[in-house]
Amino acid sequence: MTTVFNDPEIGNIEFSYNSFTGRYNACINGVKATRIEKKVLLVSLPQNSYKIYIYGNLFSGIQFSVKEKTFVVTEKCPWYVYVLGVIPFIMTMVLGNLPMLVDAGFYYVGGAIGGGISGLFSGLAIVFAAFTRKHIFRLLILLLAIVLTFLACWGIGSAIVSRH
Repeated sequence: MTTVFNDPEIGNIEFSYNSFTGRYNACINGVKATRIEKKVLLVSLPQNSYKIYIYGNLFSGIQFSVKEKTFVVTEKCPWYVYVLGVIPFIMTMVLGNLPMLVDAGFYYVGGAIGGGISGLFSGLAIVFAAFTRKHIFRLLILLLAIVLTFLACWGIGSAIVSRH
C-alpha cells in the first residue's frame, strides 16, 4: 500500500507499507530513504536530511513523523472487528456444551477440536479484517468466519456421531 502526502515545507512524501511482510519504505521528493533502524528511515536530500520515525502497527494504526509533523497512513482497527472476531469462539463454547442439542439430534463439536477450529477462524478473521480498509469487506470477512466455523464444527460433530 503506497500513500502520498504533500507537505508545503518538506515536499512530496511517498510512504509504502507491505502489510504481509511488515516492511516500510519512503521517498521524499523522489529520493529513496535508507533504513537506520527497524522503524527509523533517513532521506538525504542535497539541501536537507530528514529522519522518518514510524509508529504503530496494523491493529493500532500506522503513523510516521517527519520534522515533528505526524502523518496518518492507516487508521486504528475498529472495535467491531474484535467483537465480531471472537463470536466464532464464543459460539463454539456455547453450542459445544449444550446437551439438549445432542438430545435433539444436532451434533456440534466442542472441546479441544471445536476450540482449535474456532480459534483458528477467529484469529484469521481478525487479521484479514485488519488488512482490509473497506468496512463492508471487513464485515463480510467476519461473517464468513462465523458461518465457516459453524459449518466446520457441525460437520465434524455429525461425522463423529455417524461413525459410531
